Amino acid sequence: MDDDDRRDSRQEVYRDVGIVSRDPDIHVHVHVHIEPDPRIDEILTSINQLTKLEKKTMTDLTALTEQVANNTNVVDSAITLISGLAAELQAAGTDPVALQGLVDQLNANNAALADAVAANTVAAPPSEPVV
Repeated sequence: MDDDDRRDSRQEVYRDVGIVSRDPDIHVHVHVHIEPDPRIDEILTSINQLTKLEKKTMTDLTALTEQVANNTNVVDSAITLISGLAAELQAAGTDPVALQGLVDQLNANNAALADAVAANTVAAPPSEPVV
């Protein structure tokens, strides 16, 4: 058998198995089937819950920061009032009219401070009954 006959014979074999040319392209398709893992859903649910909690915590922290700033302003005002009161008492000396003016001013400031504290004080949660 010569070379041409062998080539023809090989081509017939190629045709018989579905290969048309001597240099066939080989295509391999791999399909991987992975079963879903329920733990991944649990992890994603936990991450979403933590994200929501973090957002709520940041909102609460912002509100708390604002409350601290407001309280600091009130405390600073009270300190200024008390410091100024000492200076005014010393300046009034023993003058009954000046002293009465300070008493009236102190009573007015006391009422304003009490109202401010009451307006900005959160009511305590009810205590649980002792059994």
